[in-house]
Amino acid sequence: MINTTNLEKTTQITPNKLAQQEFQPRIIALLAKFSKELTMVASHRLVQGNYSKSTIGEIVELIIQEALQRRASDIHIEPQEQQVSIRLRVDGMLQQLITLPKEVHSYIISYVKIQAHLDISEKRVPQDGSILLPEQELDLRISLLPVLDGEKVVIRILGKAGRLRKLAEVGFRPEDYELYEGMINSTSGLVIITGPVNSGKSTLLYATLDYLNTETRNIITIEDPVEIKLPGINQIQVNEKAGMTYELGLKAVLRQDPNIVMIGEIRDEVVAKEALRAALTGHLVLTTMHTNDAKGVIGRLQNMGINSGLLALALRGCTAQRLVRRICPYCKEKTPVDKLKSLPYLSKIIGDKFKGEIYCGKGCGKCHNSGYLGRLPIYEILSVDEMMRLWINDNKWQEEICEYYQQKRLSTMLEDGRAKIAQGLTTPQEIWRVLNGISELEN
Repeated sequence: MINTTNLEKTTQITPNKLAQQEFQPRIIALLAKFSKELTMVASHRLVQGNYSKSTIGEIVELIIQEALQRRASDIHIEPQEQQVSIRLRVDGMLQQLITLPKEVHSYIISYVKIQAHLDISEKRVPQDGSILLPEQELDLRISLLPVLDGEKVVIRILGKAGRLRKLAEVGFRPEDYELYEGMINSTSGLVIITGPVNSGKSTLLYATLDYLNTETRNIITIEDPVEIKLPGINQIQVNEKAGMTYELGLKAVLRQDPNIVMIGEIRDEVVAKEALRAALTGHLVLTTMHTNDAKGVIGRLQNMGINSGLLALALRGCTAQRLVRRICPYCKEKTPVDKLKSLPYLSKIIGDKFKGEIYCGKGCGKCHNSGYLGRLPIYEILSVDEMMRLWINDNKWQEEICEYYQQKRLSTMLEDGRAKIAQGLTTPQEIWRVLNGISELEN
């Protein structure tokens, strides 16, 4: 049973700098109500199975609503030895929201499983599902994982409304936008968007599809999952249990007379070869991969067994991207460079020729004292021309790539980050946090 006398001590919420003031009393009131229901069941005044569902539902709903208030992308429900930790991922960073009594954990897990149509009795293996909230235009993707103290749940919040951006709004610099526009206006070839998980690849991919979507083009996508439904585009949901894989879907799509094919992700050699075949037979193929930077796409595909000569013919270009936190506009202030000179990485980030002002957010109620509010992308684009094709074909691209960037005046993610620092959009600390470890900053 939940100890109601110690309820406020057990239920701990982050300080007011992170919390909505009405959230804590509401969650405590719901937990007290739930404890009374458990007491009534124990004393046989309430039939087992007819209690707590609505109350647990209210608790989960309240957590989801608080996550939406804070613009969270994910909710982490993590069992610990003595309590349950609830954390939110906001602007790419995890924040502690609240800790709950351990006694409610199993009930929350059961409620989520029922709503996601998962096996409530299975606690030994991972499970995945989804919950649709049509009235709020939300799709909640559920992932359960058995850990030492119970089952951990991660709820990814996918909003249906307002997520589709126009290509001109995704954050390209004018010269990069022109390069990218040239790549995707090709009638055939392979265009690859690369970056880690949660780096904005899907946002750029859907913006690209929206840009290319006209009544004269037959566009077909193969996705896992379909995140945004696009009118006028034929979208296929991968379902490996039913046998609908990327490979099978792509082979079928090529018999559907497409102009443009979008493959959600190149995961293995088989899909890579099918994508290349589609690109070489008169189709524009858009897809994503996971590499550190744009040039890493070439090496990754070669490691998958793709022939260098065929890759040189098919590849139109690659983009790489990361999301960095945006300085909060409500508490933004100028920071003298002298104050930042103690940072060991400052010279690597801003470079010797940096002449702009540096800004930061001092923290306020709007940004929950973090100094950041929202995120924006930093990009780099590798546009493949005839010279680059020769280098790829001869496996000399690794030797020539730096000179190629300089000759073509192509910007790297680091240079794009410097530009956004100079514009007062983000901070050197944020660029370092996101880019540290990739080749540009290793030495």
